[in-house]
Amino acid sequence: MSPLAQTGKPLRLWLAVLLIIASGILVYAQVYRFEFVYFDDNEYITQNTQVQSGLTFESFKWAFTALVSKHWHPVTWLSHMLDVELFGMHPAGHHLVNLGLHLMTALLLFGFLVKTTGQQIPSLLVALLLTVHPLHVENVSWVADRKDLLCAFFWMVTLHAYAIYTQRPGFWRYTAVLTAFVMAVLSKSMAVTLPVVLLLLDFWPLGRFKHANSDQNAVKEPIGRSILFRLFFEKVPLLLISTVVGLASFYAIVATRIFTPLLLNTEAHAHQGASAYLVYLSKMLYPVDLATPYPATARVTYWLSIISTVSILLISYLVIRWYRRHPYLLVGWFWYLIVLFPVAGFIGPLRIADRYGYLSLIGIYIFLSWGPAALYARWPRLKKPYHLAIAIWIVVLAVLALQQAGHWQNTLTLFRNTLAVNPSSSIARSNLGIYWQDQGNLEKAIRYQQEAVKLAPHKPEYHYNLGVAFIHKERYKDALSHFTRANGLRPGYVAALSNSGLCLLHLGRLDEARREFERVLAIEPDHYHTNNHLGRYYLMTGNYANAETQFRRVVSAHPGRSNGLANLAKALAAQGKFNEAESFYRKALRQAPDKAGYYFGLAGVFTRTKQYEKAADLRLKGLAQNPHNAAQHYFLSVDYYFSGNFTAARTFLEKAKQMAYPGVELLYEQRLMRALSQTPQPSSGGN
Repeated sequence: MSPLAQTGKPLRLWLAVLLIIASGILVYAQVYRFEFVYFDDNEYITQNTQVQSGLTFESFKWAFTALVSKHWHPVTWLSHMLDVELFGMHPAGHHLVNLGLHLMTALLLFGFLVKTTGQQIPSLLVALLLTVHPLHVENVSWVADRKDLLCAFFWMVTLHAYAIYTQRPGFWRYTAVLTAFVMAVLSKSMAVTLPVVLLLLDFWPLGRFKHANSDQNAVKEPIGRSILFRLFFEKVPLLLISTVVGLASFYAIVATRIFTPLLLNTEAHAHQGASAYLVYLSKMLYPVDLATPYPATARVTYWLSIISTVSILLISYLVIRWYRRHPYLLVGWFWYLIVLFPVAGFIGPLRIADRYGYLSLIGIYIFLSWGPAALYARWPRLKKPYHLAIAIWIVVLAVLALQQAGHWQNTLTLFRNTLAVNPSSSIARSNLGIYWQDQGNLEKAIRYQQEAVKLAPHKPEYHYNLGVAFIHKERYKDALSHFTRANGLRPGYVAALSNSGLCLLHLGRLDEARREFERVLAIEPDHYHTNNHLGRYYLMTGNYANAETQFRRVVSAHPGRSNGLANLAKALAAQGKFNEAESFYRKALRQAPDKAGYYFGLAGVFTRTKQYEKAADLRLKGLAQNPHNAAQHYFLSVDYYFSGNFTAARTFLEKAKQMAYPGVELLYEQRLMRALSQTPQPSSGGN
């Protein structure tokens, strides 16, 4: 085994390190002010109660057992939980951790290549391409893609540990390799290809085939079979781990299938997988019109797959033929082919995504960096033009990446860009609908969701999202039809069934609603929203004791959910248990101080216990959050009336009448008018 390459000129090395860091910061410093986006960030962070609880024993256990969004990646979950511990729910910290991982990955890659090849310029070029290429913006700017960054970081740590191990093999050095590799595959299963990449690196730049061959005095043997077997056998523990994690990930995909699969035959899978290799190369060379996400497609472009297959075979033949003189070409090319294989589309729908190029394209960067370097080493006159061309290319890529990163500022900018690139994107329209729903613009929300359903009527999640928008608009009959459609497309769709029951509650079809809730709970007994809805059913049917029991069960299972606390308070108040009701309303308000409904609920407790001034104060706080609630203006006028503040009572009664609140009663208005006429100097304030 040959020693690793020795390098000199530490000043140049430090300048290269500073250049990598500076270029990354130049492109990505803007992520500090970016928001979470409604594209997996909600599932991973903003709506994930396990992650939001931080690093606890329960969340740690959940991280190793959860199968969410077609992935099993416990290290990624723990990373997000640590972010919450450190930064809370402020997105800046989460984004900066992504940037830090990206820069460390680029630096580790640069260090590995310099250490093993002794060549600084090609190594720097590879690291800079990883740092500033626009195709990698998705990995850095998208918090939910932490899994790819963690996987790449531990991938590079594994390379360094392996390089040290090859210098002087030993149990503890191999244990370090094994540990780093386990961290990589537990961050994302895409790292299952790493053992094969290590076998490539044995060939170049580590030169283990050559040295092992000479040690055995088998100079005439091209690559000794015994050497290949020994180096392969060395990777067996890594390959076993890859197999286990690969099976676990396959199970996660099957167990949590979210998207309707595109049914393709074996031949079509082969064609689409081959096409993907050409698609990623074209995006690397011409990185414009990048978007998230690209549409999945069941259509197979046969001519593209034929061109791609011929190109793959031709390049593979040439790099194998030239492997003795140019081993880096073989390693770079096959790195690309091997690492991209799991996500190329051979075993699933063709879903092109920029993030899949993060690790795989490093092979092409090696191919492009060492190939020209060999040319100008042979023809020195090419050296200056080559360096000038590379510098210009890096600057152009950095400018494009800077622009591309800006699209990730928030959900609106992200999906507007997606629609600009791909006007027929149904997922962009659906996510924009959710964005406008969160902004309170329900007309826009419904319009975007309807467009998504029209473009992809076979997608159950789009029908579900449109149903949710209709619920917010209180169009329960329309919502019910889309939830029914969603469940028809995906039988057992728990969220759709639960919301179907909610719609039936609002439509007064109470027995049907109860049956729907029981159907959901038979599938998922601990489903939070359904248990909550069942409690509401008991409230609506006047079965307050059962409602209390149901909501206590919800609070016990989900103590961090303010909605469950408020519903339990409501059930207690309905039974006259006002002290307990007040206690639970206050707990709910401590968890969610911006919820107007909790202020109104607690105000109702004080109204019923004749503490009218306290009730009025709470209603004012609630109206500060929700100023268009006509009923609360009416109830506030009642609180002021009974506290003796008739002027304020009349003011809020008039507002309730202007809002056409149906609870305004002529009898109460007449009583208020008489009180005002009989009080020469009414109270000016009730607080």
